Amino acid sequence: MSEEKEDFSTGKFLHDLNMRMRKSLFLKFCLIGVILLFCQIPMLMVSSLTNSRSNLADSVADEIASKWGNIQHIAGPLLAIPVKREWSEKLKDGSIKQSSERATMYVVPKTLKVIGTMQPETRYRGIYEVILYRSQIEMQCDFSDDISLSGDWVADYANAKICVGITDMIGLSNIKIEASCSENRAYPGINAHNAPINSGINIPVKLPANGKMPEGSLNFKASFSLNGCRTLQIVPIGRDTLIELSSPWNTPSFDGDFLPADRTIDNNGFKASWKINEFNRNISQTWIARGKDDDTYLPKAGVSLIKQANIYSQVTRAATYSILIFLIVLIAFLIAERITNVWMHPMQYCLAALSLVLFYALTLALSEHIAFNVAYWLSVAAISGLCAFYCSMIFRKLGAVVGMCIAMLASYGVIFVLLKLEDYALLAGALVMLALLGILMAMTGRMNKQ
Repeated sequence: MSEEKEDFSTGKFLHDLNMRMRKSLFLKFCLIGVILLFCQIPMLMVSSLTNSRSNLADSVADEIASKWGNIQHIAGPLLAIPVKREWSEKLKDGSIKQSSERATMYVVPKTLKVIGTMQPETRYRGIYEVILYRSQIEMQCDFSDDISLSGDWVADYANAKICVGITDMIGLSNIKIEASCSENRAYPGINAHNAPINSGINIPVKLPANGKMPEGSLNFKASFSLNGCRTLQIVPIGRDTLIELSSPWNTPSFDGDFLPADRTIDNNGFKASWKINEFNRNISQTWIARGKDDDTYLPKAGVSLIKQANIYSQVTRAATYSILIFLIVLIAFLIAERITNVWMHPMQYCLAALSLVLFYALTLALSEHIAFNVAYWLSVAAISGLCAFYCSMIFRKLGAVVGMCIAMLASYGVIFVLLKLEDYALLAGALVMLALLGILMAMTGRMNKQ
């Protein structure tokens, strides 16, 4: 019996609250504010879902790249020469202790030219796509400075080698080598002491015992095919380096430590070139690597093949404007109330707001199968139609239904424009918020006279 009284009193309280809201515009705005606050909970769930799907897409890309070739960094060629020094020291007991140390001296080329062409490929795993590429790399350089050692270091010129660093060897094939004082044969691995590059190939060379370059210059040429995923970067190791990269991909992102000196981008793809000298990067002409603390940072220049519009970033950007959509649509319901004199229950406001949350989940689901623009407007049509149907049940007037459809289409249209503007999105969003604030001021200007 007490439970029935409690239910009756709760129902009476909600009924009285609804009756008060019919008369008070202030309470209606408070209701809208509370609904906007609680809608952030399902919006956080949508954001978490978007991040989860994005991470899953990245993991699929990493799995495919592990079998094809991952992000590729090419470093070198570097001339690596084993060096050794010996010394003796007198101990306290008068005995003589002989000590020795082994290290590697690295020499950068005087000039270096790298030419790369990238042929993009798009692979699919289920609904996820991955941007891969096949590249053909040609490099040539010369080591023209005679080698001199300071102190008591002694060089083993007969076991010198040229090292070329490659990040992921799984994508390497069709290697051709032309080098002075060598058998023109490459071997896997760097095989050099404390090399600044972890993986790659080495080409043994036999230099004269006096460290003089043969015929005044040690020339090196190499060409190879290299598969990779999205990014290709070159280390400008030469004292004067020229890098030229080209591809039929027309949405490149130039990254690394240097921007290209010249570039052209059109519907046929891109061409870019970098001209970097020894003063643009902090690398010595020669150095001796003696321990792990002697690691040298190698700057990079290169390009990434990216899609102009990532669906997950687009959905995330659209969700950042969700509060704007909620305000416009809920205020449109409020205006329809005032015009038709048909009052909405708080539960009806909540259901209308939840339908707006569903828009982002629907857009995310559709955009994984079709183009984002098509998915966006199909979701707009679905949610607008759902709200129009709900509006017709509440107000039962064609004018209110048409007005609601116009308000929703206009608001989603504004958000779509903001997504496309990118650089001017903040300015356009601020102007829209200013216009919306003006509407709210106009509606509440005479609130104190009610």
